[in-house]
Amino acid sequence: MLSNIIKNKEFLKFTVYFYLFITSYFTCRFFTDIVKKIAIKYDILDHPGERKVHSTAKPLCGGLALLFTIVFIVGFNLFLFYIILKTGYFKTLPEWITMNYSYFIKALPQLIGLMSGMVIITLVGFTDDVKGLGPKLKLMFQILVALIAVFSGVKITVFSFPYINEIITIVWIVGITNAFNLLDNMDGLSGGVAAIIAFSICVVAISMGQFFVALITITLMGALMGFLKHNFAPATIFMGDTGALLIGYMLSTISIVTTFYTKEMPNYFAIMIPLLFMITPLFDTFSVIFIRLKNKKPIFIGDKNHFSHRLNALGFSKRASVIVVYILTIISCLSAVLLTCANSMGAYLIMIQLIFLIFLTILLMLGKKLERD
Repeated sequence: MLSNIIKNKEFLKFTVYFYLFITSYFTCRFFTDIVKKIAIKYDILDHPGERKVHSTAKPLCGGLALLFTIVFIVGFNLFLFYIILKTGYFKTLPEWITMNYSYFIKALPQLIGLMSGMVIITLVGFTDDVKGLGPKLKLMFQILVALIAVFSGVKITVFSFPYINEIITIVWIVGITNAFNLLDNMDGLSGGVAAIIAFSICVVAISMGQFFVALITITLMGALMGFLKHNFAPATIFMGDTGALLIGYMLSTISIVTTFYTKEMPNYFAIMIPLLFMITPLFDTFSVIFIRLKNKKPIFIGDKNHFSHRLNALGFSKRASVIVVYILTIISCLSAVLLTCANSMGAYLIMIQLIFLIFLTILLMLGKKLERD
């Protein structure tokens, strides 16, 4: 019976995925406790203010726990894999692992580039949380990590002209990174939305046989869920720019390396899928920028015109406001997942449904006007 279980490919895959999720989850909880104590000791706190929704000082830089978790889990398992290779046990591994070995070696430069970018963007966020960085300087570093990703082979391949693909890749990475930074305006909001998106991309990766993308997204999801244990309302620690920039960078690059295209699918559907995954942070970003420009306010200065703030102003509690955004994210991500296997008629119906969803969201945002001054 045991031999039959070992030979069961799907069971073994589930075991690997479950192992990564559980280890990432508890590792992040462990590191979050440590980061929390260090932040309190060295007074790295986010204090209440006019444009803040919390009333007491909270430890900041919780995103360090996310980085530590991902680096540790990836590093430990790469070391474990190296030991298996050196000791001759590689041939005893299941075929679905050994057959992906050549792909893994080919993708190793991308992994190294992504890990380097993760460390740099996290340090940028940490510096901003502790000392403060100007928006122009942060933008320069965001472009830098986007270039690192491009030179590592992480790039969009939509058009026939390489330079156009590279420019679009940089814009996508920088845009999504900033979108998650702006979305981090209530307890558990940015982290929860990121966890939903990571899970949804993982479902697509598993269904399409993209084993290593699935491993990365499950690791990220486990780390985010572990952090949300401390970050969901009422939060005891904030991720800060340290974490928001990190998860934005990770999801933007993961959405690029994931293949959404199938032979039965029109090209423009494949382009729409990553946009649907990211529709919540993108919608919040563009709506806030529009409101700030309309009110002749600087787009880089924070305010309370985010979608979650407007839900709160309509009478939803802060926790309920976050949950509503979660639900909208689940709907858009479910639509994206279904789009990968829908026929043309089904795809058009999905798009019509999302248009109505966006229209409803806009009506909710217009329910009460905020900060006109």
